[in-house]
Amino acid sequence: MESTKSLYDFPEAYDLAFSYRNYESEVDFVLSLFSGKMPKNALEVAAGPASHGLQLAQRGLEVEGLDLSTQMAQYATKVFSENGLKINYHLADMVRFSLDKKYDLIINMVDSVSHIHELNDLKLHLAAVSNHLSKGGLYVVEAAHPKSLDLVDTTMSEWTMGKEDFNVTFKWMALDTPSSLHQSYNALVSMKIVRNGKTSVVSETFNARVHTLEDFAESVGGGLSLKHVYGNFEKAPLDDEKSWRMILVFERVN
Repeated sequence: MESTKSLYDFPEAYDLAFSYRNYESEVDFVLSLFSGKMPKNALEVAAGPASHGLQLAQRGLEVEGLDLSTQMAQYATKVFSENGLKINYHLADMVRFSLDKKYDLIINMVDSVSHIHELNDLKLHLAAVSNHLSKGGLYVVEAAHPKSLDLVDTTMSEWTMGKEDFNVTFKWMALDTPSSLHQSYNALVSMKIVRNGKTSVVSETFNARVHTLEDFAESVGGGLSLKHVYGNFEKAPLDDEKSWRMILVFERVN
């Protein structure tokens, strides 16, 4: 049965679909970026189910989440509670948010930054992040590798996660080629959810932007400094043949 709802209305299925990610090692990477005192608190923006945040909370950090999806917020709160943990989840836009609090660490994972389509909005986003970072705090962004600009129109990804009684097949397919001006494209994303013998399908079209390193360099300011750029979670250079992501590390310097 085809659903007209959003993928984000099915947070448990969405979380299962992305459970192939090694959240533990990815959080190891994030924390390794701190050369001195470890962070005490963290904010995950565009958090969804806040799976990276859960790992951080399990290591003793006070964790908060931020997203526009009420369903994701409710789901993440439930999962944290089931693990004996607490998350303060804010319903807000990652481009413009004001929480009246400082964090030692802010993260933005799984290329969620691609939902910021305009450079002016990227500037506003980075300014909002800067306003919420403590001095010496880090902002870690996992974005698509810029080489994706040349691959988007030929790219389709499909995978299945779960067991027989509950599994999800996630499919991502580009519908067009990024424009040279806006670096944006449309993608069809779907989840086929099989649970207790019943099958449902939810799909929607997203517009996304492949941000370049220059986009971030031109947009950063307000006390933020670009400290490192990596091509994967093993700290490979961006131009390394094994690189598949662009991971940017910003530091609040004043």
